[in-house]
Amino acid sequence: MKIVLKLSILYVLIQFSGCYSGGGQSEITGVHYDETKNITTYIKIPFGNMEIPGKWKQGKMDYVSRSQYLISDDSEIIGVSISGERQYSFYNDSIKGKRFPKAHFEWESKYMKDTLNAKVSLLKIDSASGSILWEVELKEAKNLFFLYDKNERFYNIKYVVTKSKTESRGISLLHEIYAMNN
Repeated sequence: MKIVLKLSILYVLIQFSGCYSGGGQSEITGVHYDETKNITTYIKIPFGNMEIPGKWKQGKMDYVSRSQYLISDDSEIIGVSISGERQYSFYNDSIKGKRFPKAHFEWESKYMKDTLNAKVSLLKIDSASGSILWEVELKEAKNLFFLYDKNERFYNIKYVVTKSKTESRGISLLHEIYAMNN
């Protein structure tokens, strides 16, 4: 009976969440809102979860960047990604842990500048934690990224800046998400 219950739960998770198999490893994702705490939890099995303040709904999944987009009731947009460091082509043992966000920033910003002709700005590096806040401007679009590592899991949070959703609001939210999850 217990095995049937466990299989049923697994089946429901697969049916009502995103399921992705990339790089030889299957992943199951989901979003859960806890009304009593006013916190949304993004879940990515087998990598972990991320708590986000407020109510967010699941948007599209970007399989290239491994980001799940979430949309708030007042139309804010974030992209969240949790992955293993070893999934990236540039990974090596010398850059794991708190050195990984900087290596990812260098890799991603080079791509953004060279391929997309984007303007990239490094806004802040926290040398103690290795976390990085950076910004990308491409034509009329502006995005903020907050990168950090926790137990060799790489966290990448993106905030989409718009006319009504300002850069200062994005920076504040990104820092709040980081604080909630560390």
